[in-house]
Amino acid sequence: MSMKNALSALSFSFALLIGTLSGSVAAHAAAFTESDAYGEISKNEDGSYWASVLSSLDFDAAVTAAQTFTYLGVTGELATVETGDEQALAAGVARNISAWIVPGGSYDNYAANQPTAGSYATYMNSNQSWYGGTDTQTVQGY
Repeated sequence: MSMKNALSALSFSFALLIGTLSGSVAAHAAAFTESDAYGEISKNEDGSYWASVLSSLDFDAAVTAAQTFTYLGVTGELATVETGDEQALAAGVARNISAWIVPGGSYDNYAANQPTAGSYATYMNSNQSWYGGTDTQTVQGY
């Protein structure tokens, strides 16, 4: 993706990072750059930008970490996956790592028998299926 295309962004979230326009900038937020991404930054049809970050964190720490970045003036957030197309985009930017996501709408891609009782959050595994995670579990990215 060229930087020229990136400048037309209206929203940014991490994938898997991914989601909706937050509209505000966190205090002390750092500008997200291509070197921060695990792979490339991809643009969704709705104008949001998706990227993944390779960092082993639990869910709450991943939420906080995503919010410490801004991209084109918009605060980052964890990916909210609401459609099959967004699932494919999330899988593309995650590049075969497990990453925290936020399920959205009526779409889901949970593996059989998931989420399990006691699940605190959802992550997408390298097989692109969703799994329930505990409050202390870490995964490879967000």
